[in-house]
Amino acid sequence: MNELFQNIKPITISESQLKCIIFAIVYCIVIGCGVCIIGIVVFVICSYFMIKRMNIMDINDIGILFNKYNKRSQDILDKYGECKIQSAYIVRQPLSKWLTTFGNMLTFYRLNTIITESLTLLPYHSSLMVKILTPENKIKMLVIEKQNCVEIRETICIHNNMEMKQLRHIKNRNLILNDVIETTRARIGNDKFFNWGLIEKNCRYFTQELLITMNSDTPKNTEYLSRCDAITEKLQFSDFSLHIIHCMVSIGNVIEKMFT
Repeated sequence: MNELFQNIKPITISESQLKCIIFAIVYCIVIGCGVCIIGIVVFVICSYFMIKRMNIMDINDIGILFNKYNKRSQDILDKYGECKIQSAYIVRQPLSKWLTTFGNMLTFYRLNTIITESLTLLPYHSSLMVKILTPENKIKMLVIEKQNCVEIRETICIHNNMEMKQLRHIKNRNLILNDVIETTRARIGNDKFFNWGLIEKNCRYFTQELLITMNSDTPKNTEYLSRCDAITEKLQFSDFSLHIIHCMVSIGNVIEKMFT
């Protein structure tokens, strides 16, 4: 057996052969990405005209749906769901640059025009941050938000452009994390609770529903949360733009389901 392995010679690759292999790998990756992009474009266009022509469903209802929490959020609820909420904050943060760029592309830069003309009309991502008391008497901060699906996370990134508004009298209401979330889900239904939509199931709508459950939907809190609604009204997305957005979210949902 030793003699057999001694007779095996290592494979040697010249520099030119190595370059050819690397080129072939890069070429295959580029071709594969190109095919995927073309496939996505064809799917978006064909599905749009099929939906419009056959009148299958409302354009706002298209999407790969969730009906339960992702693993990260479920793990946090299993661990901290019975904890009492000590305080809560409405959080607003301007959209990231790539999301703003994507919005400009879909609206032919009308979004940028609206932002430039009125500095008070900014597209925000809204969420709810809560402070809970763990069974070990430790303070824990959690964020509850709607992205492509419901996200409950304990990783919090504080940015200089983040704005927060504290909700009043939360500690005296004996609010339990699980009760707040499940009461909200039962009231609005699984579709609107778990899934995202640009008009009716977005982050602002989700946060507003949590405030209703917590009896904190005061006029001032609602006005603070709804300040960016005027942008959506002024943009007036076309059905095709809405369909593109929902298709992109659906692709994100498929990836979410595959890897979590």
